[in-house]
Amino acid sequence: MKKTLTYLIILAGLISGCKKEDDPILGDPDKRLAEVLGNIQKDLLSSPGGWKANVFTGANNGYSFYMQFTDKGRVTMTSDIDTVSAITPKESSYRLKALQRPTLIFDTYNYLHLLADPDPSKLGGTVGIGLISEYEFAWVETKGDSMKVKGTFYDMPVTFVKATAAEQQLYAAGRIKTIMKLTSKYATDSKFLFVQLADNRKITIGVDSKTKRLTFSYVDDQQIVVTQSVGFSFTLKGIQLAQPYGNATESFSELLWDDVKGIYYVMVGTKRYEFQASTTPIIPLELTLGSGKANTILIYNPLTVPVNLNADFNTRYNAAKTGLAAVGNAGRVLDYVQVMFNPANETVIRFYYRNTAGTAFQANFLYTMAKAANGDITFTFVSRDNNANVVGAGFVSITDYFTNNTFKMDWVSNPSSDLLLGGLYNKANPASYYYGTLSK
Repeated sequence: MKKTLTYLIILAGLISGCKKEDDPILGDPDKRLAEVLGNIQKDLLSSPGGWKANVFTGANNGYSFYMQFTDKGRVTMTSDIDTVSAITPKESSYRLKALQRPTLIFDTYNYLHLLADPDPSKLGGTVGIGLISEYEFAWVETKGDSMKVKGTFYDMPVTFVKATAAEQQLYAAGRIKTIMKLTSKYATDSKFLFVQLADNRKITIGVDSKTKRLTFSYVDDQQIVVTQSVGFSFTLKGIQLAQPYGNATESFSELLWDDVKGIYYVMVGTKRYEFQASTTPIIPLELTLGSGKANTILIYNPLTVPVNLNADFNTRYNAAKTGLAAVGNAGRVLDYVQVMFNPANETVIRFYYRNTAGTAFQANFLYTMAKAANGDITFTFVSRDNNANVVGAGFVSITDYFTNNTFKMDWVSNPSSDLLLGGLYNKANPASYYYGTLSK
């Protein structure tokens, strides 16, 4: 008979609340309780390779643990909290106690307590509650090579799984730390990661090893960007998600690391889909830049953008610097320019400049923007403010560029750095484009 059924029968006797003398068949409830706790203790000690578990917190992040229990009430564990805890065993005490249910209590400070620590300086989280995690777990069932428990405060489900002898060796050899470092390097070296499933959706993947979250994004049939943040933990094989990601026909619950190829991949059924890297973001720029979008401003600032990406616009910008300085021979200095996408198809080109005394000014040029069904963008001049009336003649190399050309909006490939750049490409000459950093 399965252990689960045995435990449930015994617990049913406990719950019945009958007195010893009234229930001679079931016997002494104290003895029955001791038997339940004793059987759970035997389970904890029944895995010579130790136990592995993934804990997913209420703060939407995850952590993996490897534990070994002794019959002396001691437990030793490692965790993927960071690369130090991944290889540094921490020993503490544990005990089994009969509360409302048989409960496994980690009763001295260890890595589990660190997740629940109310001091944000320890591991982040919220003052008073930490990452919303637990270190007391009520027993639910033992089945095969796994033991299911549930947190006594937040009802967090956790499954302990017996580790094999081979897995025990991998934990001891620091495999978790290796996976953590490989993942960090992979995410850094591969700028715009995505995976393309059978339905041709390109799903972008952002990895944040610090917060232990993955961010998935894709464009749906209505051209809406759908984004979901999922907690994860590191495992011997790669990354385990807090819950499966996908839809009814295609989903995956883990990201698997290929040591030979040095890449991640997912399995959907029996089909393998490998991660790919792009030189520019997968989500189209027009869905993230514009009025009402995540970003509304495109800033060209020579101090922050690589000016060598586009010789044509850099020439126009330098001409504007020279032109501004020449207006009235006043020696004004151009700092940077930005394009702002406002509601009602209004677009403002704003020039930031200084006089010789260092006083900052703005000159604003207002346009209407028209976007055709094929994505063509044109700008029509409407008006300019008083400052622009004074210095506008100095900016004609740029203002004429916007009024005299048709543009396409797209990302700018920037292989020399991680700076994210958007661009307005001259349709007649795609080698010429206005570009800059994105801002809200």
